[in-house]
Amino acid sequence: MMRKLVLVLSFCSLILFINGCVDEIKIGIPSNADHLVVDGMITDLPGPYTITLSYSNDYFEPFSPNKDDYNIRDLVQEASVSVIDDQGNEEVFAEISPGVYQSSVDGMRGQIGTSYVLKIELENGKKYESLAEIMPQNVGIKDYAIDYTSKKYLADNLEKTKDGLNISLIPNGFDGTYEFYRWRWEGTYQVETNPELKTKNVEGQQVPDPPPCTLETIPDDVNDVRCKCCICWVTEPSNSSIVSSKTLGDSKTLLHFLENTQGRLTGKYYFYAQQLSITKEAYEFWNIIKQQEDSGSPFSITNTEVPSNIVSIEDKNEKVMGFFSAASVKDIAFFVNKSYLKTDPVPMDVFKNDCRVLKYSTNVKPSFW
Repeated sequence: MMRKLVLVLSFCSLILFINGCVDEIKIGIPSNADHLVVDGMITDLPGPYTITLSYSNDYFEPFSPNKDDYNIRDLVQEASVSVIDDQGNEEVFAEISPGVYQSSVDGMRGQIGTSYVLKIELENGKKYESLAEIMPQNVGIKDYAIDYTSKKYLADNLEKTKDGLNISLIPNGFDGTYEFYRWRWEGTYQVETNPELKTKNVEGQQVPDPPPCTLETIPDDVNDVRCKCCICWVTEPSNSSIVSSKTLGDSKTLLHFLENTQGRLTGKYYFYAQQLSITKEAYEFWNIIKQQEDSGSPFSITNTEVPSNIVSIEDKNEKVMGFFSAASVKDIAFFVNKSYLKTDPVPMDVFKNDCRVLKYSTNVKPSFW
């Protein structure tokens, strides 16, 4: 089905080049309305595992399984979701929130060399399933590399420089068979805010308005007690697709540019990463997602060009989006600090509020801190 997108290209303002306006141009654009989107995997780590079901974005909005801002109306609720292995074992997933389905904590656990199929039945009776995914072995992570770097960029038509650390991981030697990897990471650092300085406007004047939590304390293993809302830990996730392959000669994979900004390197920064060994088909899916993200243009790779291993049982021609993977996982964790910098660490701006209002923030000290 095609819908017509009318693009009115007005060149009236370009009087140096064209005198007058051009006619409107009509371009036929295939609609992605109501295409099912599937995102999830099973791994050899203990469960639970999660499958998210939603309906597709607009055609010109790049498809991204990494997004965390699903609109409630886009999520597929009250579906039946299960995973079956090649031995006939089945794990039924329960809907724990709208459109989000999860296996039980002590249920099925993925095993290397075993194949898995995802089965879905929607509330309207439509059925879907994935092609079988065999879980590859994982050669593991050999080492990590931290390299100082500086980058030039334009801001307000001025060239500026930012510096920081490139964090890369190096896998063990490939054995020539299992050579496709997807990477995920998250980084944690401590912040200290000044909620006692918070003010509010009263008749044009700023008057003190500290939140009650500034007078509350919680236990601390270092200082006995600490301000309840002055010290927090921010854990920022990777929201981009990172893949590597021996075929492309990827011996070292850059995971993250840790910018020297907002106090991230005034203290220690905890970096945790996962290496997911995936099939060639899963690699091709995530590599196209990566290309789409890197291009920054919705015209470069359309949603209909993103491969999927999910098919409709009733209609083999129905377009389904997303991918169900089986991946074996190795992980690594380490601390990064300012000793890797060649400049002074940039402190955090004064933040006059409860530290818990910062995105991805908590006042619960992580166990690894």
